Amino acid sequence: MGGKGGGPVTSREIDILVEDRTGKPTLVVECKSATATREAEEQLADFSRAAGQVPFAMLVGPHQILVFRVEEGRLVLATSLDTLAVFAQYEPRFGESRVYEHTLVTLSGAWLRDLMDHWRGTPPPGEVELDRIGLLPLIVGGWTRLGVASGAASLR
Repeated sequence: MGGKGGGPVTSREIDILVEDRTGKPTLVVECKSATATREAEEQLADFSRAAGQVPFAMLVGPHQILVFRVEEGRLVLATSLDTLAVFAQYEPRFGESRVYEHTLVTLSGAWLRDLMDHWRGTPPPGEVELDRIGLLPLIVGGWTRLGVASGAASLR
């Protein structure tokens, strides 16, 4: 999905932008309360392009977390995780009722911060998979920004 005339989306907010320890955008996260669609993936690709040279993008839905490498402005699926398996550690009743986007944003932010900080004694869910694709080393020691305007100037 693009903006008017099929161009890139410029007026919507990115749900979560993850920056590495130097402040460089590393991961764009979009949360959707419905199952991921091609339209959602295209929107995520637009956000990734707006962020510049961001190497990874993530689409979080109620059933799956899709993690993509961004290669030449295109999304290439790198791994997928079961959303329930990841978020049940943070909200034991996750998935028992309708899942709203703000819930996915909140849980995604908590999970990503755990991955970045390793403040808990146990490894966060999905750590092995994100390490295997090369995302984990990029975000360790970084931080998250919520609700970032998708215009390229506001991402820097």
